[in-house]
Amino acid sequence: MNESDTLKYKCRLDALRDEMKKEGIEIFIITGLDPGLSSSYDEHWNSLKFISGFSSKGDGSVLVTKDRAFFFSDSRYTDNIFNEISKDLFLLVPLQHTPTPQDEAFCFAANFQDFRKPNGEKIVIGFDASTVPFATIRKYITPDRFTIKVLNNSSIKTPDILGRIWTDRPKIARHQFKDVENYVFDDSSKYIFESRRSKLDKITTFMNNNSQSIDAYLTTVSNEIAYLLNLRSYEGGYSQTELSTLVIMPHQAYLFTTATVDPKALEDFNNIGSTIPNGVEKIYTFDFFLIDEMLPSLIPKGAKIGVSNGNLPFSLVSIFAKGQHRGFDIETPTPSDFMAIKSEGEVEGMRLSHINDGIAFARFLNKTINHEIKSRLYNTNSPSLTEEYIASSFKDEKRRINGYITESFKPIIAFDSNAKCPHYTIKKGESRSMNKNAPTLMLMDVGSQYEYGTTDFTRTIALNGIKDEWIRDYTLVLKAHLNVIMGRYKINHTTPYMLDTIARCTMWNNSVDFDHGTGHSIDCWGNVHGLYPRLSNRRSKGTDIPLSENMIFSVEPGLYSRSDYGIRIENVVVVKRESSYSAFYTLESLTLCPYDRNLIDKSALTNEMITYINNYHLRVYNTLLPYLSSKSDEETLSNLKELTKPL
Repeated sequence: MNESDTLKYKCRLDALRDEMKKEGIEIFIITGLDPGLSSSYDEHWNSLKFISGFSSKGDGSVLVTKDRAFFFSDSRYTDNIFNEISKDLFLLVPLQHTPTPQDEAFCFAANFQDFRKPNGEKIVIGFDASTVPFATIRKYITPDRFTIKVLNNSSIKTPDILGRIWTDRPKIARHQFKDVENYVFDDSSKYIFESRRSKLDKITTFMNNNSQSIDAYLTTVSNEIAYLLNLRSYEGGYSQTELSTLVIMPHQAYLFTTATVDPKALEDFNNIGSTIPNGVEKIYTFDFFLIDEMLPSLIPKGAKIGVSNGNLPFSLVSIFAKGQHRGFDIETPTPSDFMAIKSEGEVEGMRLSHINDGIAFARFLNKTINHEIKSRLYNTNSPSLTEEYIASSFKDEKRRINGYITESFKPIIAFDSNAKCPHYTIKKGESRSMNKNAPTLMLMDVGSQYEYGTTDFTRTIALNGIKDEWIRDYTLVLKAHLNVIMGRYKINHTTPYMLDTIARCTMWNNSVDFDHGTGHSIDCWGNVHGLYPRLSNRRSKGTDIPLSENMIFSVEPGLYSRSDYGIRIENVVVVKRESSYSAFYTLESLTLCPYDRNLIDKSALTNEMITYINNYHLRVYNTLLPYLSSKSDEETLSNLKELTKPL
């Protein structure tokens, strides 16, 4: 960070401290989350960027005292942080005790010795109540040590102290939810999505059968709401959602959202027509920021409230307390449990989405990698390709495909040492250029949103030559990747945690590891990082649930520590039963993009791995062949045939 930017953020911290002093607040925490407790696409909620300059929304948290500021994030973002925030202003604290930067900030406040006061005197802690998980407060902020000072429950009405100094804060984005209830594939009458009536019936059936008598069920998780109600926002950022809260009760439901709702959906909301006792018959819609005043009157006093995933902001708990409700609990099943297992229509939608990405990638490889790079290398007067150009070039190919909407996350295109940061971010005008005079290793992690599915894949590609250490490390990562994808998994006995361990064992045998999960769930036309399952060594519900047929997730081991480059290989897979009589699952790769044959050391692979790669490449070619058979794609197809020939 340059001197001018450092001064700007120092002034903002000083202004925040002045407001803290006025209110008697000794510790102020900024979570970087929105009121849905997610990292929103909406710049209105990008508080981390405002106070520190850090651009990765939701992937950090800040704790401010009268004389110090601490920044919390995990090691995947270390390079980003040091490039974007001032080390003179913030002390970087890596995650040590908790899974999220938000939890780590509150855990730090509770345990840091310098914050302890003599004689049991309490510390005054402040935060925006609408952006802090209640579960975090309950776990770390004990009433015997802290006094909580909440200045607002909804920052749209009474700005918190950060809002007072953020005078040019962007207005809240308001878009439209589109109705996708009856979306079908072009060549069939088969619905992609299960009906909203059926999904809501699953929740109300659980409420009816629950021994503790759940009177109301609430979710603030935006992708769960979009899933349950079959709504998508084409303008709603990478995840195609909008800031929303859904309250489900016997006979009716209430949707609070910042978006307008498609008239077709509103018409259906008026007559859902549930066929089960106490099922939702009508859905009422309201502005998101009316929830504070309306919720106490909607849910009767003494009602028992179920909460999806425990994802409840502290502000809503305050409302429940005032409403004298009987209590609330984290309830299962949740919509995320249903989302984890895709319907047959969703599987087909995801399959078609990955075919489309394969088509775009094949065209990109021919046009940009095979032609443009080579022509620029031989022409000394032409500029080298940049990371930014690579991202734009691939996106242009996707735009040619029917049903493409947007990227599913900000693409990661990283040359050489930039790829050592797993979540490297291209800064406009500052992206690295390919070296014309030396080999370049490019990591390309990209994804798409189509009107029937979501994609995510990573390929590492050698440009302008190869180094021996690249072949060694690429082959090692490929083996870890294949050891998971090629496996057979006992039904009811296999968890995502086990798959993560399988990938890591390959790396551990070579005295290396990677500091991120092996894979994540992917929603269908939704969040590219779904909640369940999660292939990770950090134990949670998402890592311990058993594999089930039609779960879709990524497999993406990497290596970032040996030298001045990074390698990652990622395929998205769907869980399938080996046969109707088998007791085992197998994983089918939905991703249809060739591995870089030039980086594979065939001698280091087993015969089974070589056969798998050859069969996979043959499937890539044969699947994409019908889509690349026009005259304009003749050269693309010829190049693809070369890239997918047997090892």
